[in-house]
Amino acid sequence: MGLPNCPESGSSNCGPWRRPELRAALAEADAALAKRDDAAGRARRGRLRRASGDHAGALEDFQRALDLDPYHAAAHAGLGEADLSRPEAEESLTRALEHDADFAWARLWRGAARLLKGDAAGAKSDLESFVGLVPDSALGFLLLGAAEERLKSKPRALK
Repeated sequence: MGLPNCPESGSSNCGPWRRPELRAALAEADAALAKRDDAAGRARRGRLRRASGDHAGALEDFQRALDLDPYHAAAHAGLGEADLSRPEAEESLTRALEHDADFAWARLWRGAARLLKGDAAGAKSDLESFVGLVPDSALGFLLLGAAEERLKSKPRALK
């Protein structure tokens, strides 16, 4: 599976975090998609479904978003982040970054995917970029420390 759905409360992807708010946001996303089925709406509902625990529904929405717009960065990122252990996860996250180089969270998720597959150097590169963009992310620094520990960069990992 992916990382916790909303690792930082300030994540723009996960504003509605509490359950009643999440249900309301899902209802709004459903209503919006009933009016207009588009990639952005599908990607948004995919994130909300992922946050609510509907993994299969999230994957379906991310894939449908890509069917509608193969260049939609958030859909590629969502598809990759939904299950970081899948071999395709890193590829999906790389595509997200190709379409939106400033998508900081895709860097975090790709760093985590690389860490899972044993690519500590690649993970470190992504995570250093991420913490440069989101310097208040405890999760980013935690994962960066794990990458540096695997590379035996202990002085930096302990900071």
